[in-house]
Amino acid sequence: MYMQNHKQVMVDSLWKLNVADIEATLSHVCQMVLQDGSAKREELRARAKGLKTLGKIFQRVKLNPSEGEASQVKNIDKMDDNDGSSPDSSPKREPQFTPNPPHAPSPYVEAPRFNGTYCSFNFPMPTAPPGAQRDPMP
Repeated sequence: MYMQNHKQVMVDSLWKLNVADIEATLSHVCQMVLQDGSAKREELRARAKGLKTLGKIFQRVKLNPSEGEASQVKNIDKMDDNDGSSPDSSPKREPQFTPNPPHAPSPYVEAPRFNGTYCSFNFPMPTAPPGAQRDPMP
């Protein structure tokens, strides 16, 4: 009975924890991939290009959540990988200026509190899902 009554709270908690874990893992992987001292410069450049392509795909899905997965797969092949961001590339056309939105912190994590005050350390802490009660910190 308890599980049935609190199912949504538990699902929300697990979802937010999962998102925070994925964000932390992606950040760590990107740092490792792009700052590998044993890799040659060309390999690092290829890795960066691959990460950039993945980022574009995720941003398109994020901005167009109503589109189906099939249309996203079709768009991957049409992407222009040569956008002039690499010194070795020569763009075929002038890239359009699209300002990046300012980096917003994830709505799924918050800074931890110690002794009633928030700390600004660089590690995520999952937030409580809607409807969940927080345990007071000692």
